[in-house]
Amino acid sequence: MFWETTPSEPGNIGNQCKVGDHCCIDSGVITGGNVTIGEQCFIGLGAIIRDNIKIADRCFIGAGAVVIKDTEPDSVYVGNPARRLDKTSLEVTS
Repeated sequence: MFWETTPSEPGNIGNQCKVGDHCCIDSGVITGGNVTIGEQCFIGLGAIIRDNIKIADRCFIGAGAVVIKDTEPDSVYVGNPARRLDKTSLEVTS
């Protein structure tokens, strides 16, 4: 089950984002930092986004990923710590 944002919702989460179950988005519990999620992002099941992180527009954060650095637009991040997959490895070949 996913939570999907709509244009009328306030906060630092962009429009048309999907956030999976059991995600942890740290928003300053200890450090006072903020998390910003761009538009049309997908945050997979159980992902963790640490304080003061900016998720760029159209990013895909894989299930269980731990994001500790800002992301680049139009990218896929997986792992712990999250790393960007090379765009060439995402191309479909016939």
